Amino acid sequence: MAHKSNGSATPTNGGSSINTSTSSNTFRSGLLTLRIFSGRNLALPPGVQMPDIIERAIANHHQQQQQRPKQPQSIRDSISRKRFWWLPYVVLEFDKNEILVDALAGEINTPHWMYKANLYV
Repeated sequence: MAHKSNGSATPTNGGSSINTSTSSNTFRSGLLTLRIFSGRNLALPPGVQMPDIIERAIANHHQQQQQRPKQPQSIRDSISRKRFWWLPYVVLEFDKNEILVDALAGEINTPHWMYKANLYV
């Protein structure tokens, strides 16, 4: 004859008891969607100087923007993430996943990433 009390059962053969209560640590799977749009008011820590190569890239970019007339961007330009290599990037880390996201446009203190990541959990 088995005896039940507080969610555990004791078998009649004298073996160990088995816990039949449900655990609150159940795992769920699904889809986690992260969207990264833009950053605001980014700055280097006090006392840290901007590297010369980045200052030159920014100056060169501004000079090119002033020299060429305003034209709509082509589709190819809009998907090229290496075009603005000097802008801050984002590293997303989740479980064993790591995603590097380069900026598409913006300025050094206000980059635009416009990125969507779907992580399956």
